[in-house]
Amino acid sequence: MNEKENTTARRTRIARAGGIACFTTDCNEAVTGQCTGYEGSCGRFYCSIHSTGTLCAICAARKLNDELARQIYQDYLQTAEQLQKEVREAAMPVSIIGSLIMILILLSQLGNSANFGSAFAWMLLIGGGFAIGALIIQQNKEQARLPEISKIKPDFPAFYKEWKVQKNKEALKTGLAVAGVLAVIVFGVAAAATKRDRR
Repeated sequence: MNEKENTTARRTRIARAGGIACFTTDCNEAVTGQCTGYEGSCGRFYCSIHSTGTLCAICAARKLNDELARQIYQDYLQTAEQLQKEVREAAMPVSIIGSLIMILILLSQLGNSANFGSAFAWMLLIGGGFAIGALIIQQNKEQARLPEISKIKPDFPAFYKEWKVQKNKEALKTGLAVAGVLAVIVFGVAAAATKRDRR
């Protein structure tokens, strides 16, 4: 059937159906329902081919993309929490040693108020040195792990960076605020995954 005959057949079918046709251009299949909408009203008429359940193909794709995005977000969130745990554990020995030395200095100066100022200065100096060392170890651990993770989780470094920013901002509050940029990253990954699945 050429394009002209196809258009004529479609117009004839629409006329017989009282002006109702599948929302997809050039579709000649019979209408089987009207879309109930996903997160809002829709109203598109669809055929058995261009629909899933009570949703037209467009709304069904949006729903699938959102579900995939939520799964990816949870996966990325768990990975971020696991990575931060690994980072903290990597610096733990240095933190413990630094804390013990500071405690020993403090204990050695109990009852010796004359030298307490000097001891306190040493505590700050040693504590600061170990703190810097712990930060360097944490950064090295992150820099080593992020490329490995990004091989199987695209855009994870960007997600992790923003997640840390939001976590620090919300440190004194309950829960984790989901930043708009996280949604953009997650939905972008979900969209790319959906396209790959359709091929």
